[in-house]
Amino acid sequence: MYCNRVKNPGEEITCYTACWNIVLDCVQPNQLSCFLIKKRKDYLMKTALILVDIQNDYFPGGRMELDGIEGASSKARELLTLFRGNQWPTFHIQHIATGEGATFFLPGTEGAEIHHSVKPLPTDVVIQKHHINSFRETELLDELK
Repeated sequence: MYCNRVKNPGEEITCYTACWNIVLDCVQPNQLSCFLIKKRKDYLMKTALILVDIQNDYFPGGRMELDGIEGASSKARELLTLFRGNQWPTFHIQHIATGEGATFFLPGTEGAEIHHSVKPLPTDVVIQKHHINSFRETELLDELK
């Protein structure tokens, strides 16, 4: 996921879509590692942590290494610890690339696995996606309702 309005690492912006208030915390410009979703105040408040694409291929030795991924995963781990400690819902989005010409997040590879720093527990929801958009052809929206 990308956020073109963020100019500085760590800057927060808020987007309003339908009944969701999405707070985006970018680790590096235009690159999201995780975000919080809260229902807007005019709806029943519900908070969840969604960790998107924190997978081995983005780490050193992976097929698509990202600069700053260790810092991003460390921050995500802190949030995950907080959410688990409070028994708040957590979701892991795992990209499995099935498109023609895909070079990373390939099905059945170690690179497609969720990184050990944010390893899902049996109580965490893991949603696999096959597109950039975490909502497209997934059950994420239904899980958040």
